[in-house]
Amino acid sequence: MSKESLEKAIKVNCTTTLFFARMGSIKKEELKQYCEQFGPVKDISMMVDTETQRPKGCGFVKFMTHEDAKLCVEEAPKRNKNDPHKRNWVIEWAKSSQIKEGDLDKMTIYISNLNQQNDSEDMIRQKIWCLWKY
Repeated sequence: MSKESLEKAIKVNCTTTLFFARMGSIKKEELKQYCEQFGPVKDISMMVDTETQRPKGCGFVKFMTHEDAKLCVEEAPKRNKNDPHKRNWVIEWAKSSQIKEGDLDKMTIYISNLNQQNDSEDMIRQKIWCLWKY
């Protein structure tokens, strides 16, 4: 695996899920349409009251790429500040404790603190193999 491929894999597997709150009674389709101005959306989960089935005004949006999610976090508050329906929205990175276990990718390994001079692909594979055996 080349350095470029490794960097691309890391970018693709970065977090892409944002938490939205204080949205009022917005519908899933409306939120999707809003978010798609920042990039393609993979999935949206809206929180609803279990008894009334009414929206709680919060949910999660999973973008296709980290870059699109980052753009949304950075630009949405600026765009929303003059809109009375959106200026109070909270948009932030979803914490891992908020994400359902079923949404986690259990096949991705994240490796940090790599040294470009000393950590070759073979060395990384060997380290992963050693960890996997245990």
